[in-house]
Amino acid sequence: MKTILPIITSLLLSSITIAQTFSEEVLYNVSSQNSSQGDLDGDGDIDFVYISEQFAGVPLSALKILDRYYVNAIPNYNTYIVDNAQNPNTTIKIVDIDNDMDLDIICAGTLDTVFIFKNNGLFDFTKQAIVINGIAADVQFGDFNNDNLIDLIYIETLTNSVRILQQTTGLAFVDNNITSTFLLPTKIRLFDVDNNGLQDFMVTGINEQTGVGQVKLFTNNGGGSFTPSAIASSPAYDVFPIDIDGDSDLDFLTANIYNGRFAYWINNGSNSFTKTIFHTLGSGYGASVVRAKDMDNDGDIDIVTGDIGSGGILLFRNTGGLNFVMDTISAQNQTSGLKIFDEDADGDNDVLSSSTTKGVSVFRNKTIILGINEIDGQVSFEVSPNPSNEIVTVKIDESLNISNAKIVLIDINGKEVYSKEVVDYSTLINVSKLNAGTYFIKVALKNSISTEKIEVVK
Repeated sequence: MKTILPIITSLLLSSITIAQTFSEEVLYNVSSQNSSQGDLDGDGDIDFVYISEQFAGVPLSALKILDRYYVNAIPNYNTYIVDNAQNPNTTIKIVDIDNDMDLDIICAGTLDTVFIFKNNGLFDFTKQAIVINGIAADVQFGDFNNDNLIDLIYIETLTNSVRILQQTTGLAFVDNNITSTFLLPTKIRLFDVDNNGLQDFMVTGINEQTGVGQVKLFTNNGGGSFTPSAIASSPAYDVFPIDIDGDSDLDFLTANIYNGRFAYWINNGSNSFTKTIFHTLGSGYGASVVRAKDMDNDGDIDIVTGDIGSGGILLFRNTGGLNFVMDTISAQNQTSGLKIFDEDADGDNDVLSSSTTKGVSVFRNKTIILGINEIDGQVSFEVSPNPSNEIVTVKIDESLNISNAKIVLIDINGKEVYSKEVVDYSTLINVSKLNAGTYFIKVALKNSISTEKIEVVK
């Protein structure tokens, strides 16, 4: 059952310091530069996609899928090889690029080619090569000209330019140059800076030897044209745009691999930003990854960082007013990628990491601090039978006050599939029409909430 920490009063919230804990599941224990996740077979379970280790004597790596399924609530995995001819530094993205209601795989990192693996179902993929000039790095996807087709944006590393593969029809693409005057670009991050429905983006750049670099904002003018503006002369290897101070405008975070510094940049208006360094790594460390989400469910934004040295994966919990308390998620080193999402659909955010020394791991969030209006204790309830293929009975402890209580059923992707106001201590839920897989039952009382995992079988 989920661990829930009671908060006595809102006045004490900022003064309580409780180390947040995570449990690790190693998905793949050999070097992996990149990984991603999604339900590729439509069974309701999250699957994982990653680039495996290099084959002996062969300078290429395999693109693999870990298909997760559950037996008696225990996760099991099947491994599928999608392709044996990928660069070890390949960027992986998962998106329904052809709008056919299933997830496809995008791979970039091979000379003169971006690959699309079109999902045919049951882990069968059709490989399509898109010809480019150069090497594509850090590919991202979005609709940049509002034609309801997914386009791809990437950094071309041989000319240090940013380019867009604009989709026309039938997975045909036109390669357009956006800028050819960027200083050693490293990462692209997409967002809508002015809330006008057009896809804007940021690009970071850094010379790892000299420390010279910049952050540029590209504002979408519509029709595929962009206006660039330099918003930071400071070098950055990674950038993550987010409203970190909750004032409804967009700020951003940076990771500087040259000097090991992590910083947040507060938006002052008119693309003017104030920089604050919130953490500096020691000598020999390299700040490589920065991400942000609410990790403790207290309503503000927390920060997760990784580095290519041995500084580990760190969590900076925002206790209010941009004051941060640091916890260690993992001591793993050589972190090359981080993704934050609710991997186990239990209501809090978890971390998926890629490491050049450790491989691919998921770190599940075990400690959750809820808002003062949400908790005051735990809800005691039972679910039976579990697993089930027909009717599930939820029995709540009869000593509890069930006035205004609610039962919610959530699938593995975090989608609510059932909701009902509680009118009795015993509630029947028909799961016979649900797909087989893992689900989570949440029971919420006025001041309490708890979660139990159930398995639906066929």
